[in-house]
Amino acid sequence: MSLTILLLLLFTVLLLLYGWRSKYFLLFAFLVFSTAFSMLTLMMDIARNSNYVVQDVFLIGPLETRLYALCRLLLRFPLSTLLILRNTGIVAYFGGIVCFVLTFSGSARFDQENSRRQPWQYILIGLFLLLFFLFYHPQTAYGFYRWIHTLPSEGERHSTITLLHILNTLMTGCVFAYLLWPVLYLLYVWHRGRTTFLAHYLLHLAVPFLILNISFFTLFFTGIFRPSCEDVLQNGFWRFSMPTRMPVFHSTVLPIVSFIVLVTMFIPLMRLHADYALNFFKSRGIRRNLDALYSNVRNVMHSEKNLLFSIRILAQDALDQEDITIKEEKLNKIIDICNESMDNLAQTLNNAHEMSVSTMRNDFIQAVETAISQVQIPPNVRIVRSFPSETLLLFFDLYHMTHAISNVLSNSLDALDAAKPESPEIRLDIFTSRSWVYFSVWDNGCGIPPKILHKVEQPYVSTKKKKNSWGIGLSYVFNVIRAHYGQMHISSKQNEYTRVEILLPRSRKRR
Repeated sequence: MSLTILLLLLFTVLLLLYGWRSKYFLLFAFLVFSTAFSMLTLMMDIARNSNYVVQDVFLIGPLETRLYALCRLLLRFPLSTLLILRNTGIVAYFGGIVCFVLTFSGSARFDQENSRRQPWQYILIGLFLLLFFLFYHPQTAYGFYRWIHTLPSEGERHSTITLLHILNTLMTGCVFAYLLWPVLYLLYVWHRGRTTFLAHYLLHLAVPFLILNISFFTLFFTGIFRPSCEDVLQNGFWRFSMPTRMPVFHSTVLPIVSFIVLVTMFIPLMRLHADYALNFFKSRGIRRNLDALYSNVRNVMHSEKNLLFSIRILAQDALDQEDITIKEEKLNKIIDICNESMDNLAQTLNNAHEMSVSTMRNDFIQAVETAISQVQIPPNVRIVRSFPSETLLLFFDLYHMTHAISNVLSNSLDALDAAKPESPEIRLDIFTSRSWVYFSVWDNGCGIPPKILHKVEQPYVSTKKKKNSWGIGLSYVFNVIRAHYGQMHISSKQNEYTRVEILLPRSRKRR
């Protein structure tokens, strides 16, 4: 068992090092550590009252024995303290499950009729954790022991013992339901379609979570290590049926099984982390390309500005020296054109800076409406809105966010113009969860070819003709969303539809 504990601790460190940026990795690391902590109390309990003898299996047996000797040397606790520590580790595992569900539900859509969290649910969860800790506390076991042995008649003792068995069975059933609850909740939310496009990421977590919970329940609530009512009757402690020697399975087979379980858990977690890492490097590449693009644009416009400034000086000199009416009119017109061009270039230079947002509290719905008013929507295009009725205040850069949404709408209008469907339509959806605001733009236009769908967020990639588009609109949008610590996903089917989905964090102020 000591080798299994070592594997769990090493896996905890691996999760912390590999995915310390992900809250799901941190939660899994906490759950695995709680399991290892509780198993350590089991091993020390066996060492106090039984022979910790393992099979002399190649490598596993000697290593198991040496690790146990080290733990035995470092850890010495009274039996009651071991039992309290074990219950603490189990309750900590249960608390980690609650944190996992709360973290997941933060990405789930809120229905209008059930948008508020129900406090009684968390009260029941807290009461269950407290009840579990108190029921399996050494003082509770000792109270049952004294009560049963002070009853005068055999019939009363038999009834009380039966009651104790029933309560223990009910508590075990509640633990099983509690461990199964988060997996069923995750699958239910995914089946009802109440999650955002992150659902396929979160669904990957169901497999390792189910494996971990089943392993935890099997180890601590079934088999030889389940809480034993017989030990309460004999010794006044919630312990397990103490074996005379360490079982072969737990000393030699359990480390191998644990390793397989941990690898099975780590594969979907690694896939989840790889997707986040890919998005991270992808966003860095896009930012680097856009910075280079903005630098080139600034250089070109700066040169044009100097040129126009020179033209204006020359024209002014000609105007001062020539006194012909026709030439004066023409030169005045040149000056007006130059002034107008310089104003436009100055405004463009101010806007084409590096992506550094300055956020303040704004109404996101109003920003969407402003973006709609900035694009020219043909009369035959139907705009379908599905927005919350109340004001939706977020911290974001109003200028960049509005222009990003305008870019997405312009792309939808271009796709509708290219496809010319019988009923051109753009659907705008906004809904919220506790952690995110979800915004999507759907159109039934020409769609995006599959071969370039995964590249449309890169600069200079476009489905339009080059003379009409540089292919930097979606790159700009992607950069704006990333600058606001949001996420963007594009799905499309050629000649049918395109959907751009955007997630923005709700309650974080970014500068």
